[in-house]
Amino acid sequence: MRESHLGDTHQSIDLNLDLSADLPSIGLSRHLAIASAVAACCAIILLIRSLLNFSQTGPKIQDEIRKHYLFYSLYALLRLGLWAFLIAFCFALLGSLLAHLFATALEQQATMLFSTLSAAAMVAFATARQFLHYLLYKPSLILVSANFRISRLYPLWRCLTPRKLKIFDGLLLSIPALIIVGYAGRAAASRDWAALGALTAAVCLLVAGRYWIAWQKEPRAVEAR
Repeated sequence: MRESHLGDTHQSIDLNLDLSADLPSIGLSRHLAIASAVAACCAIILLIRSLLNFSQTGPKIQDEIRKHYLFYSLYALLRLGLWAFLIAFCFALLGSLLAHLFATALEQQATMLFSTLSAAAMVAFATARQFLHYLLYKPSLILVSANFRISRLYPLWRCLTPRKLKIFDGLLLSIPALIIVGYAGRAAASRDWAALGALTAAVCLLVAGRYWIAWQKEPRAVEAR
């Protein structure tokens, strides 16, 4: 009787270990699913807006030219959607992971709704940050592709300064930094060195990727032929 009880206990322990080993993969698959769903919504919205706002200036394009470039137009549209999906996916995944770190630091469980809202907010804030930088430093890029009266952006453009953009960037970076520091403190307090090492490696990878993207060489001058 006692040996049977011990056998059941060992079996339950093995079962619990197997279940706990699957938890990280289940959590990662959820983050990937959330990021994919948010990125797909962003790409679909962008493609729909591109089709609805399609316009043409100058003389009417001949039918034979339109038929000739039809497949290339579809290719360009699909390429736009693919890049939009990939960029939004990276930011959405980062937002979902930050929601998990925030909830874990507070010893809570991140719900699906909270992770989805965090992923969507990360995409929205990244898009807003890039739009404001282009509006201040490169407004011509917005002007050539805007299908609305550009004077509507004048009040926002007058409010923008390099100092305000730096403050805005600092606020956007401070929120993830505080979440990461809070999670790292909890991991160190519980002596979870594996999680702390993984977090450190991920942060180093993000910082290195950010500087690698920002670092660009000046184009070399080529002699005219």
